[in-house]
Amino acid sequence: MFGVNLAGAEFGPCRGEFGTDYIYPTTADLDYYLGKGVTLIRLPFTWERMQPTLGGDLDQVELGRMIDFLDAAAARGMEVVLDLHNYGRYDGAVIGSTNVPTSAFADFWGKLAGALGDHPAVAGLGLMNEPHDMGGAQVWPAAAQAAADAIRAAGSHATLVVSGDGWSGAASWQNLNASLRVSDPLDKVLYEAHVYFDRSGSGVYGTYDAEGAYPSIGVDRVQPFIDWLNQNGLRGFIGEYAVPSDDPRWLDVLDSFLNTLAENDVASAYWAGGPWWGAESLAIQPIDGIDRPQMDVLERYLDGEAGLLRPGAIGGTAGDDRLTAAAGGSTIYGYDGNDVLTGSAGNDVLWGGAGHDTLKGGAGDDVLYGGSGDDVLGGHDGNDRLYGGDGADKLYGDAGDDVLFGGDGNDVLEGGTGNDTLDGGNGNDILRGGAGDDVLGMEARLQDFKRDAMLAFVRANKL
Repeated sequence: MFGVNLAGAEFGPCRGEFGTDYIYPTTADLDYYLGKGVTLIRLPFTWERMQPTLGGDLDQVELGRMIDFLDAAAARGMEVVLDLHNYGRYDGAVIGSTNVPTSAFADFWGKLAGALGDHPAVAGLGLMNEPHDMGGAQVWPAAAQAAADAIRAAGSHATLVVSGDGWSGAASWQNLNASLRVSDPLDKVLYEAHVYFDRSGSGVYGTYDAEGAYPSIGVDRVQPFIDWLNQNGLRGFIGEYAVPSDDPRWLDVLDSFLNTLAENDVASAYWAGGPWWGAESLAIQPIDGIDRPQMDVLERYLDGEAGLLRPGAIGGTAGDDRLTAAAGGSTIYGYDGNDVLTGSAGNDVLWGGAGHDTLKGGAGDDVLYGGSGDDVLGGHDGNDRLYGGDGADKLYGDAGDDVLFGGDGNDVLEGGTGNDTLDGGNGNDILRGGAGDDVLGMEARLQDFKRDAMLAFVRANKL
């Protein structure tokens, strides 16, 4: 499964001022990447902003910003890996030191996991981005285990995403992290490495020739990590990688690298998108609505294997599939073809992908995303969220308080019973609220606009 880092919440000085030094990605960002078929987001954030005093309470305003982002992702059927972007430190002091004992790290993760619960968008909890120079070979493994124990004690069922020491470098993984293991009673652990293709492996690029690059350099650098995964029967994730946009030879490097990940069922997230990148060469955030060159390569790998972050997810094929959720709720990916995806009595996530798909939600609180093509989405019982995507879609909320968003194309939205919110999106749409107190069209957008005043400049395609 391919995803994207959406940077911004980790920008700026240690604590900083929201809107000046740092920003959370917007719903417009989510809509752009979802429109490309991206359903996995890695969200960097910082410890000091979320917990201003070590061992103290979480900052409720900052937590609210994160939850708003997660709610927007869940409304679109997207998965998020939360990435604590602190390099093994708090206020510059290393975890495991006198100033930042391992217990403080565990305290933070226990509190955040408890506050988030099993949020439907949270696929993974990234314990720490790129720990390095930790003061001993066992410092980071012990800290990671303590955090994992605290997360499970808080009741979270999210996948634990564990980065390696030494800046999480894939090429050096077997030297620095050969014995890294985190014990988890749920057996939901993903080990995270990073790969850059410049000479130093730091992500600071000169020209292709100056960096001594060649088409398979990415394959060579990631192979030690892949070998370690395969030898130990473990699951992996490449949380960061990027290439410059100024030389097409870098795109060949990216292509061969992604092909190797796909062959080995290793999920990944490109670094990076997000609202403040400007003309940065590594970024894939569009400029004035124009895609970056890297996106042409990345789009070839969007229909990867399902379930890499949500074990037990159900994945279809390139053909026409009929897939049914398990009794307790499932995540189902239809991929290509004209698929029929049917939910259960649980809370399901159904993603149609390409083709003309039919998605039936079932009795729980479901999230349905049609994808491209002319799709039919039925929420049925429960409080459901339906997102049509591209094409001329038909969305039926049925019972419950539902949110329906048509997306692009000429769509038909019917809320059914309950207090529903309907927004057609782009195109010539037909909206019928049905029974209940419903919010339609621009009124729905204004209602959301008021809830998200800190991001008031985002005006289009809001749920």
